[in-house]
Amino acid sequence: MALSNILVIFGYAVKYLPFLLSLMKSAEETKETGKVKKAMVTGVLKTAVNIAATESTGGAKESWTELEKPVSAMIDAVATAVFGSKDSIDFPTDENR
Repeated sequence: MALSNILVIFGYAVKYLPFLLSLMKSAEETKETGKVKKAMVTGVLKTAVNIAATESTGGAKESWTELEKPVSAMIDAVATAVFGSKDSIDFPTDENR
């Protein structure tokens, strides 16, 4: 991934962090496992991107493909930092990069 793409993703992360935190807080209030909570948050984000893709022109649909792995890593990092979910971090390996 090019540095410019990483910077764009970081910009989105900062811009939408409050939204992500609100989704994660809602998921955290359930009695589900960490994997289910992450799937809930990821599902909402994916749906939002798909709605944007349907309503817009350009590469919104392709954006989810590019953002899915970084968003996953960001969810893990926020879960650890904010909610203390140490076991939720899924460090990338050569197999899943």
